[in-house]
Amino acid sequence: MTMNTAFQAAFSLFSFVKLKPHIFFIMKNNSTPSILTAQIKPNPAKDQITCTFPLEELSGQWQFVNFTGQVMQSGKWSASDILSIDVHILPAGIYALQWSGQSGEIHSSKVAITH
Repeated sequence: MTMNTAFQAAFSLFSFVKLKPHIFFIMKNNSTPSILTAQIKPNPAKDQITCTFPLEELSGQWQFVNFTGQVMQSGKWSASDILSIDVHILPAGIYALQWSGQSGEIHSSKVAITH
């Protein structure tokens, strides 16, 4: 399953409850919620964002997906829990920043891009 397919499926299978700008509860039908964290600053962003991932996830891949499911930008990170992403090339809008690390779990956070 690709990250894009997983993103589309997540909206039909999961409920996302935003607690803070970087903390989400993700609840699957009839299951106990688990907490996933990734800190994304600033949000909204104009030129660049900084993502801080859990220390257990020292390498992985990320992608920005627009509301139609199109991958607009993607990349990989390794050997650091902090990632800077240049977002000035993205059109203004709301995106899902999807990322997966060594655990293989796919995570998603909402990011607003303004210009």
